[in-house]
Amino acid sequence: MRQDSGVDGDAQRISQLCWTFFLKIIDDQDQELELTKDDYRSPIPKKYQWRNWAADPEGITGDALLAFINGELFPALKGLAVTAKTDGRHRMVRDVFEDAYNYMKSGHLVRQVINRINAIDFNNLNDRRHFGEFYEQLLNDLQSAGNAGEYYTPRAVTAFMVDRIDPHPGELLFDPACGTGGFLTCAIRHMERDYVRTPKQREKMQAALRAVEKKPLPHMLCVTNMLLNGVEDPSFVRHDNTLARPLISWSKDERVDIVLTNPPFGGREEDGIEDNFPTFRTKETADLFLALIVRLLKPGGRAAVVLPDGTLFGEGIKTRLKEHLMEECNLHTIVRLPNSAFKPYASIGTNLLFFEKGAPTKDIWFYEHRVPDGQKAYSMTRPIRLEHFQDCIDWWGDENRKGRKETPRAWKVTAEAVKARGYNLDIKNPHSVPDDYGNPKKLLVDLAAVEAETTLYHHHLKTILAEARPINAGRLLKHYERIADAPDAVDRLRRFVLDLAVRGNLEPQNTNDEPATELLKRIAIAKVDRKRKTDDARIKIEPDPKPEELAMPLPRGWAVQSFENLFLFIDYRGNTPPKTDEGIPLITAKNIRMGHLNREPREYISRATFKTWMTRGLPKIGDLFFTTEAPLANICLNDIEEPFALAQRAICFQPYASIDTKFLMFALMSDVMQSLIDRHATGMTAKGIKAANLKPLPIPIPPLAEQNRIVAKVDALMAICDRLEASLIAAAATRRRLLDSLLAEALAPMPAQEREAAE
Repeated sequence: MRQDSGVDGDAQRISQLCWTFFLKIIDDQDQELELTKDDYRSPIPKKYQWRNWAADPEGITGDALLAFINGELFPALKGLAVTAKTDGRHRMVRDVFEDAYNYMKSGHLVRQVINRINAIDFNNLNDRRHFGEFYEQLLNDLQSAGNAGEYYTPRAVTAFMVDRIDPHPGELLFDPACGTGGFLTCAIRHMERDYVRTPKQREKMQAALRAVEKKPLPHMLCVTNMLLNGVEDPSFVRHDNTLARPLISWSKDERVDIVLTNPPFGGREEDGIEDNFPTFRTKETADLFLALIVRLLKPGGRAAVVLPDGTLFGEGIKTRLKEHLMEECNLHTIVRLPNSAFKPYASIGTNLLFFEKGAPTKDIWFYEHRVPDGQKAYSMTRPIRLEHFQDCIDWWGDENRKGRKETPRAWKVTAEAVKARGYNLDIKNPHSVPDDYGNPKKLLVDLAAVEAETTLYHHHLKTILAEARPINAGRLLKHYERIADAPDAVDRLRRFVLDLAVRGNLEPQNTNDEPATELLKRIAIAKVDRKRKTDDARIKIEPDPKPEELAMPLPRGWAVQSFENLFLFIDYRGNTPPKTDEGIPLITAKNIRMGHLNREPREYISRATFKTWMTRGLPKIGDLFFTTEAPLANICLNDIEEPFALAQRAICFQPYASIDTKFLMFALMSDVMQSLIDRHATGMTAKGIKAANLKPLPIPIPPLAEQNRIVAKVDALMAICDRLEASLIAAAATRRRLLDSLLAEALAPMPAQEREAAE
């Protein structure tokens, strides 16, 4: 799909994948239902069923396929007739295609996509299970598609909430803002694991599911998700806005037993929606959903809802809403999550509210969920997992929540105490030990010392740089001051040093140095010698690149040369081979970082595979490693002596003769060269670099002795930059501690409730 000019970004790619998945899944399901049910008829007209236009790998393609999809398939499915007698599957198909589009412009690429999808048999339990795992990862990757956090809840959170609510087959379960169907999926799996034993029980479970999603992409993803989970008729997933109806219009026969949801928060509804909630007039989406959930629950009904910290401490409408909630329902538990629980989708404080309709709140239990020991925060690489909730599950008690005790993480607050606080539910853990921020006077001394250290490093850097270019010292120092005031000062200083190095403005020239042209002659001879030795006709001497290609003047004695003439490309054979637990280490894209090689985590291939893997030699110490994917041209030097192989997205260049590859690494890390590399990259939304695209790249080459001096100077300056960065971080941390210390000292005499408000 990345090769197709019509698909722009992950959101469109996922949407494109989804309608093709949907048609394949529903056709496989139709074929099974045709065998198991009498008089079953597919909701999709025969001509447009997957088996009749897509299943043949040699079927229509190119312009004919595009004409069929755009001119016949989509109009037919968007215009499916739906009447009162029409079954739910007809309505589901029309709703899915109502806002679906074919973004691809190449019929040949569409055929390739279809053939890949056609290889999956969704009636095969093993295929469906493996595809389900892939689909879950696809939903997880929706963060790349924009504001995905509004309809993606981490699966650990949904699984925990479902486990605590414990739905049974036949209980009406509703998600009024279902997104991609995470709560529904978890509820189905929970019931199938613990309660569903017969086909009738499965029918009973599916018939009791209810869901609504406002946006077309997550609605389509949710419907497909339901089909993958064996739901025959996912028409209960409606494409609508739950808040568009007046609150009072929800009648008793629409009440439900269970609500599980993560309503979008931080958003605003369109004008007029607040008129549907006359008692709670607000445009804040989360507040409106909470009011709706309280009304929709049957007496005895139970709910688990994700809400932000703002709902807990908010005033005005939020106060009235919390009072209403506690009067109508037993708000028995609030699980407080750390700010990082929803990363990378959002980084605000969130809470899980558990309540039951029918009796007012008497006591509220709070439980503080903490990030596991040894981990500062949840992240994309170390996300929240279900096992992280095990302590809370162990504390929860029986089905009536009996046996709960106060612990360092759990505490109980009476409804009267909450009322006295003005229904502020943002209650901190009373068992937490107050942080010791230190003595303000000592912190002021520490801050002065670390700021003096920072000034010293700046002075050291400016002195070295001014000595390098004494003619332009005044201009250079003015530019330095501008950089030093930037938010990302140290990173910009590093790039500034590298740009000076690649332009020859970092180290004074020595007229006794051998010109770079002599060095390049030796490199050319080494290349020819290697050609004779290996008899490799592909190795040839390319014409010298023009200095103008670098768009900058070069110092006297410097030359320009291409990658092709400086390095031999070390490649791999085909795709990455199967991984093993031990054997020959495999260098992958994630091992290559800008300027250094990260040896962990490690992957391996077998020794037998390794013998046939590398086709043009093995990497050696001093070789340059590149990544072929974004961020573009991450580059580092090889410092590993043991044998290893290269994975598919890692490439290696080996120098032909004596040349300081560290200088070349510094040059290629500079903004000048990175912009050149970027121009040689391919791809529309996710750029990548190929070895063939790097080979003609012009590189500035100084004499070898000057290369060595530049490398020594850059190493020294980078070391100072590292120390400067450490001192800036220390200064920022000391300032934060000083502020916290002053606040703690000022607020200490206040009563607890006033202190919380002041904080």
